[in-house]
Amino acid sequence: RRSLQIAPNYAKSHNNFGLALAQQEKNDEATAHYLKALRLNPDYASAHNNLGVVLTRTGEFDQAIAHYYQALNLQPLWGEVYNNLGNAFLTQGKFDQAIFYYSETLRLNPGFGDAHNNLAIALTNRGRFQEALEHYYAALKLKPSSAETHNNLAVALLNLGKVQAATAHYRKAIDLSPNYSEAHNNLGNLLLEQNKLAEAVSSFHKALEIRPDYPEAHNNLGVALARQGRLEEATAHFGEALRLKPDYEQARTNLELTQKSIARTR
Repeated sequence: RRSLQIAPNYAKSHNNFGLALAQQEKNDEATAHYLKALRLNPDYASAHNNLGVVLTRTGEFDQAIAHYYQALNLQPLWGEVYNNLGNAFLTQGKFDQAIFYYSETLRLNPGFGDAHNNLAIALTNRGRFQEALEHYYAALKLKPSSAETHNNLAVALLNLGKVQAATAHYRKAIDLSPNYSEAHNNLGNLLLEQNKLAEAVSSFHKALEIRPDYPEAHNNLGVALARQGRLEEATAHFGEALRLKPDYEQARTNLELTQKSIARTR
């Protein structure tokens, strides 16, 4: 902020202040400063890229992509921008486009660990699990302490039927990040599929202890409790899942079936 007071018409000051605001998730304010930077210097590639990141975060994908393209017109070999383009397409579920841009990132910078992880996510969503494994392993070689990558790798392994390896990577993700609610929930689902009900219930409880407003974990806990015969408790969690996510049809179906089971026992 002090640099803005000293040089209010200096594009770099607005860009840097925008970065600081974006780190605090003050997206509207960050956007205003990036736009000011671009009014002062329309060919400021960094401001185009940074504005694209904020616009992606706020769901304004077409504008974000336009600014990423502007950045690439100015700096065609900037791998980070290709990765950010991939993120914009991945967030929209446009996996083929995401795969293209992540691949371009890695062509320019093979040691970009986040791009390996992101490409693997996109490949997993296209059902290309074996290819995804290669990139998850590459990402872990570069950053072995990434809990997110261990969790994502477990998903791909599970889709290939490698249950033991998937379990190990979910547990590794939790070891690295004990408050990783998604990993606790995913491990719970895997245990549930193996009919290890007590362990599954424990994992879902842990996920909800970390994140009480996690509708999928409430639904999954309800399923595990119902299988244990704890129907009243199960209905409470199905109901909470629906309260948090009113269009959650799986939870609605589970709630109705469990209520019918309770009615038959009375």
